[in-house]
Amino acid sequence: MKLKLRGKIMGPVLVVVFLGLATVTVVSYITASRTLEQTHTEQMERVVQIVATQANDWIGERAANVNAIAAAPTIIDVLTNGAATGSAATGSAAPEVVDNANAYLQKMKESYPAFTTIGVLNREGIAAANSNPS
Repeated sequence: MKLKLRGKIMGPVLVVVFLGLATVTVVSYITASRTLEQTHTEQMERVVQIVATQANDWIGERAANVNAIAAAPTIIDVLTNGAATGSAATGSAAPEVVDNANAYLQKMKESYPAFTTIGVLNREGIAAANSNPS
């Protein structure tokens, strides 16, 4: 069977067009995949940086809160007066000093909702005051 001129030209042209389309499709897919992966990676890095910054800020705020509470005269009083006014055996402060410190810590717990309990330990590691006294 003899092909006409049109048939002789159409076959190779269709093959070339099909190969061209296949090549463009594969290259486009690879480029889009790489771009999407790169964009996703950059976005994840930004999220990690934001979370790290927020965590550092939160920790800094909590440290400032603890420093403010620790510097209060009521807390210093319960720690420094333990040996002088309380029981020599336990090193605990007088009951009215402890009550004042407990009340202060309860107020601070309400002021700083990030804390569930605020406690003060003396040098021996014994609780000198607590926001939840029992």
